[in-house]
Formats: sequence, C-alpha cells, structure tokens
Amino acid sequence: MALNIPSITLLPDPPSKSDPANFAARADAFLDALADFCTELNASVAELNTITSGLDQQTVMVAWGNTTTYDFPDVVAGSDGYSYRCIDTGVLNVDPTTDDGTYWLKISNVIPTGGGKGQVLIKPSNSDFDTEWADFHHKNLLINALGRINQEDVSGTVVLSAGEYGHDGWKAGSGGCTYTFSTTGNTTTFTITSGTLLQIIEDKNVPGGSVVLSWTGTAQARIDSGSYGDSGEVTATFTEGTQTQVEFGTGTFSTPQLESGTVPTSFEYVDYQTDFVKCERYLRLIYWKGMMLSGRSTNSSVLGSIPLNPPMRATPTVLKNQSSGWQVLQSGYSYAPSSSPTFTTTATTKELLQINSDGVYTTLPDQSMALSGNSVNHLILDARL
Repeated sequence: MALNIPSITLLPDPPSKSDPANFAARADAFLDALADFCTELNASVAELNTITSGLDQQTVMVAWGNTTTYDFPDVVAGSDGYSYRCIDTGVLNVDPTTDDGTYWLKISNVIPTGGGKGQVLIKPSNSDFDTEWADFHHKNLLINALGRINQEDVSGTVVLSAGEYGHDGWKAGSGGCTYTFSTTGNTTTFTITSGTLLQIIEDKNVPGGSVVLSWTGTAQARIDSGSYGDSGEVTATFTEGTQTQVEFGTGTFSTPQLESGTVPTSFEYVDYQTDFVKCERYLRLIYWKGMMLSGRSTNSSVLGSIPLNPPMRATPTVLKNQSSGWQVLQSGYSYAPSSSPTFTTTATTKELLQINSDGVYTTLPDQSMALSGNSVNHLILDARL
C-alpha cells in the first residue's frame, strides 16, 4: 500500500541566547514559519498513526492487476507467488513477473508455491529465491504395490484358499480369493471376482499415527478390521510397531498406497530392484544353475551351507524342487547320481541355510566338493506372514 504523506517544510533555525545580536530577527522568522509547519504536520498525523500502529503492515496484499496504475512504493503479489515493489510512478500493464527490473523489484523472501502434496523441499530459497521439490521416498508402507513381482509365477485365473499367496506380498483373506490380473507397462491391475486379497505389513515397518489408504479402481478396501471404503477415504490410527494389514474386496485395484497422514499423495514409484529385495525378505527362490555349493563330502553325500544375505524376516520353511540334472564336481571331474538326490535342508537361522545332499552317487572321494544343478533345480524359502 502506498503511503499518503505530504511534504513538510523545514523550520528555520530557532533564536539562541548565545547570539543576542540576531535573537529578535531569528525569533520572528521562526514564529512566522511555525504556523505553516503545524498545519502541514497535522495533515500527516492520521497516516503517521497508521504506520506506528502497524496497521499498514497488516493490510492484505493484493494481486497485481493489468488495469491498475501503480506508484512507488506500492507492493503487489505476483502470479508466481513472490512479492514485488513498484519502483517508478504511473506504471500500467507491466507484469512484475516478467519485468526486467525497470518498474518492479522482487522483494519476497518466502518460499513460492510449486511443490505438490507429499513432496519435500530439496533446495531451499536462497539469494535467487529459487526452489526445487521432489517426491518423498519410502512413504508407501506396501510392498509390490505395482504387482510386478510374481515369484510363484501365478497366471490366468488365480484361485487361492484362505491365507494362500498369489503375487508376492498378496494373499487371500479368510474366505479365499479368486482374481485375474493384467499388466500395462509396469503396472498390474488386479480384478477380484470373489473373496478378498490382503497384504500384511510387518510390525517393523509400521509407524505410529494417522495413515490413509488410496488406490485406483472400483474395489473397496479396509485397514485391519475397519469399515470398507473408497480410495482416499480409508484411514486409521496406528500404534508404532504393531502388525497391521490392508484388505481389498471385489472389483479392480492398482497402485495401492498406504502412507502416513490423512490426505492421499501421489503414488510412489519404487524401482524394480528395491521392490524385488523387499519381497525376498519373505519369499526367496534359490536356483542352482551354475551355482557351486561347496562343502565336505562323504562317499555318498555333499554337505554345505548357503548364507542368506540380506537376511530373511525369520527362519524360513524350506520347500524343495528335486528335479533331475544334479552333479557333483571335484578337481575337474563330475559325478552324476544314478537317481535324484534327497536333500535335507535346514534353515538354522534367518541368515544361514544348511544342506545335506544324499544321493546314489558314484563313489565320491572324501574331500571338498561342489554341488551344481540345471536351470530348473531350486529351493523355495518361505518366511511370509
């Protein structure tokens, strides 16, 4: 807002007893000017009181308009979120956001608008008032939200009994689940025709406070045993470190996101490698193609161990695929069993898998050996919730 203070004429020097010779003349001149000075000062009292009371600073800043004429020191809000002060007089239809500094001066030191919900400021405003925004990472509490990871290779119409898993991270509810799926680009859309499909969030990944669930599609969902609702309307309050789950009913859904807060934000796109490693915490397939399991052998078995790195969620249950194609290697020689070997596999911890392969081998020397398989030989390690 421009200040309306008229000019005030300076008073002449007052009379002084140190200058008795000019005392009378200076006194007359001073008294003659005093009346005009008081008149000019009184005309400015109201404006000065406004300034000193701070009301001028509380006036709402108005947006720049192309039909308004501005004078120094008018201040307006530009369309870019910054504040500008007019530095000339009679300025009409000159946009401060595009002016080269001839008529307007950028004076704001506040952060301009531009970031979206769920984004964080990665470059604070500095001398050039420039900022940069980016998505907040690791905000989605769900794994395999794009449905890209399918280690068990389910296909077609997937029929699951209660608690049985389909795509990584997703399993049937208490009434089982039947679903189909289609993938466009990297995004899988699930179509549930009966039952429910749910994901359990491990206690170690559960924050405290308010959360909101959002997705794309016609299905309704719920958090824990709460009410089913539409995308963005399903909320809950979590206790930190307490296992929880989300559950989807019949209909379609894709890009589900469970995040802190009460307002849904843009979907977090996680890179494939990160997504896959998260899934392997719960389900891991170990293939033997070209893999050398070193260990001490007897004349009919090979002993060895496999480190599980990174560790799994818990000591896994070991399921074995015992196809043909195994061989034992030692010092350039290979020994094939006359029948498929029998495995005794024990996951002693979530970090280590121990294996004893007993088979009808040709006589093996009692020394260090290596076990190798073909492209289909594998173990399934299951530590899912």
